[in-house]
Amino acid sequence: MRLNELRKKFLNFFEKNNHKIVESSSLVPIGDESLLFTNAGMVQFKDTFLGAESRDYSATSSQKCLRVGGKHNDLENVGFTTRHQTFFEMLGNFSFGEYFKTGAIDFAWQFLTEELNLPKEKLWITVYEDDKESEDYWLNNIGIDPNRLSRLGEEDNFWAMGDTGPCGPCSEIFYDYGPKYKGSAPGKGDTGERYVEIWNLVFMEFNRDNTGNLHPLPNKCVDTGMGLERVCSVMQGVGSNFEIDFFADLKNQMRTFFPDPNEQSLNVIADHIRAIFFLMAEGIYPANEGRGYVVRRLCRRAIRHGYKMGVKEPFLADHLVYLESLLSHDFVEEFKQMDLVKEKLKAEENAFFKTLSAGVKMFEQNIPNKGKAMFDGEIAFKLHDTYGFPIDLTTSMAFERDLKVDLMRFNELMEIQKAGSKNNSMFDVKDIVVDHKLKSDFIGYDQFNAESNCIKLFNLEGREVENISEVGFGIFSETPFYAESGGQIGDTGTIRNKDCYAEVRDCKKVGDFHLHEINVLDGQLKVNKKYSLAVNEERRTNIVRNHSAAHLLHSALRMTLGDSVQQRGSLVSEEKLRFDFSYEKKLTAEQIQDIENLVNDQIEKEVQTKIRLMSFEDAKKTGALAFFGDKYGDNVRVLNIGGDFSVEFCGGTHVKNTAEIGGLLISNETSVSAGVRRIEAITGSNLVKKSKQAIELLKKIEGILNAPAEELPEKVQNLIKENKSLKSSKKSEKSLNATTIETESFKLDGHNGELIVQENASMEMLRRAADKSHNNKENIFSIHVSNEGDKVSYIVTSKSKSLTAKKIIQLVNESFNGRGGGRDDFAQGGSPEPNKIKEKAKILTKMILKEIE
Repeated sequence: MRLNELRKKFLNFFEKNNHKIVESSSLVPIGDESLLFTNAGMVQFKDTFLGAESRDYSATSSQKCLRVGGKHNDLENVGFTTRHQTFFEMLGNFSFGEYFKTGAIDFAWQFLTEELNLPKEKLWITVYEDDKESEDYWLNNIGIDPNRLSRLGEEDNFWAMGDTGPCGPCSEIFYDYGPKYKGSAPGKGDTGERYVEIWNLVFMEFNRDNTGNLHPLPNKCVDTGMGLERVCSVMQGVGSNFEIDFFADLKNQMRTFFPDPNEQSLNVIADHIRAIFFLMAEGIYPANEGRGYVVRRLCRRAIRHGYKMGVKEPFLADHLVYLESLLSHDFVEEFKQMDLVKEKLKAEENAFFKTLSAGVKMFEQNIPNKGKAMFDGEIAFKLHDTYGFPIDLTTSMAFERDLKVDLMRFNELMEIQKAGSKNNSMFDVKDIVVDHKLKSDFIGYDQFNAESNCIKLFNLEGREVENISEVGFGIFSETPFYAESGGQIGDTGTIRNKDCYAEVRDCKKVGDFHLHEINVLDGQLKVNKKYSLAVNEERRTNIVRNHSAAHLLHSALRMTLGDSVQQRGSLVSEEKLRFDFSYEKKLTAEQIQDIENLVNDQIEKEVQTKIRLMSFEDAKKTGALAFFGDKYGDNVRVLNIGGDFSVEFCGGTHVKNTAEIGGLLISNETSVSAGVRRIEAITGSNLVKKSKQAIELLKKIEGILNAPAEELPEKVQNLIKENKSLKSSKKSEKSLNATTIETESFKLDGHNGELIVQENASMEMLRRAADKSHNNKENIFSIHVSNEGDKVSYIVTSKSKSLTAKKIIQLVNESFNGRGGGRDDFAQGGSPEPNKIKEKAKILTKMILKEIE
């Protein structure tokens, strides 16, 4: 049974058993800051498990997953085991109260033994040691041999998605490959290659908060996960994920390209190229931080393994065609980005190949002598900092030589480098559990005020409380406050009754609920009391203008730059709108003008906004665009702004007529990262304010330069020319005033060394003199010193291996009481003490002669 057939069989089985097939969510979790990437099938259902969102159906999916960091990190194992991958598909079935432990066990057993016809005697079971219900059902209802069931502790059989969030006991199903493989039975030791876990049935009963405490979930839920590639290896009897049909076909197509292929490296490249493609297809490109750095690490690990097999030039981008031939039928949307992914990947490869050979050479030159098992952490840091080697690449290279890297020293140096960086605090509500039976309605599309009951309150730790007298969070029976989503920031405003007055600082979405961040200014806010809620209308009106303008801007960008433009993020505040989009080049002034004109034409036409509520499937048929970062339910709002000029999915608040936007001005256009541009724009009253400020500034400049506005460009250009001419004259004067006051000559290894001390020579003059000395074949080192005003500057060059520039600069620092450093061939420094420069030069001469002797 091939990989795609197995996926289809699983989904069809659960669909026949009253489950709804749900599409895989993206690899970047939407609205969940606790995760870098989607690492399990349950991630898109997390709000449902927490009770913040309700579903009236059980679900099944084949979820795209990535495990490359945090608690679930398989990166280091890829290529060294038969089972681990970075990117994989997780098959799963999910119940949100419809069935629990016995139902999940029945479905799993039926699918494995009846649909896949796996021999029952090959299946082994583990349960959590305190989960008597599951144990009894396996033994007495399913009929598992007690010898094939093990009770394990929390480390093995209590599942959690992360340090916080939904969790509960689990029951795992293992497949026994037989005695030809090494390994102990589950619960008896290392399972090795013989016993492979194929399905994990998680019984979600609790939510773990950030203090480690467990709280019962509103609903008892089921979350199961079965690795598609892993169970496929069982069905195909190959014993390794990397030998199933997909990986075998991919490796066979790639193998002939490498002069010296080996299975381990082919496995790494096959795994990584798939992960790289799916990440980049979602717009996550190589970068030096965050998710982009994960892509960079994967690229560079794969490149290094290609290099190891004899390829000294870029190859990954060219191999994407093999991936396309195997996967494009099942992942149509992703492969629409093929050309862009190939372009980005080629650029990343070209950049790394420039430093790869030098980095590998440095690594090999610093392999410790026999008897030492630790690779120098400082060299690992230099490989990271200078040659772009991610630390896991260095540790992998060390592992191949039975070495460990001194990670303690590496991390110390990384911390020093990062010193001074600031952590951004954020409103974190992921630990809050809400009873899904609560009813709370958003009425803010049409209203700014509401009389509403407070139905839940939480303190800053996310614990439910009866009242708050300072800062906390609240949910109301109905609310006019818009909760941040889709780039639009949350509303602010006030809450009051006769006993209490509070401000709403922010409003966030937790599943279907709007969670208000509240600061009580007077009295106490209490559960089950009625309050008057009021949104800051002026602020909301400005936000609405900017949000509707963002939709028009999106369409104008696609009309001007092409349909390949895709939104990569947005922020809609009361002051401005910010729109990130995929595009390679800086926009020209003409393009910006065209985009502005298209938007302002729609504003001037005074077109009524049209909003329709329809099913997600029907909405897709209209051709409506989805906004990046939004999460869509079964029913969605489709928004027409400017007639058919802009048609998009959107749950945000908008103008009723384009005239309300009042005009748009693009105030800034910049680069965010490789292939992503950012536009900032202002509308309405902010546009008027900005115009007034610009006019006032223009009047000031007119007064300073004593010229009317139309003559200012020419006036400024003339001033710039005069300034350049003046600077050039000063440099010439300084050059003429520089004098040499001391020189010394040395001999080292048959070549010349020189010390030249000057007065009034600038740093630029010293640098030119140093370059000239360094390029002189007769010279082996040079020292150039000058006092200029209240300081001394110096530059050192060297070609000597024994007397390097690094060593000489220390002698200069000591002689002149200064500070400086550099490389073996070049160093520079300075001193705040310009007096007695000739005497200090004589001290330096003696020190140099002593070193030469």
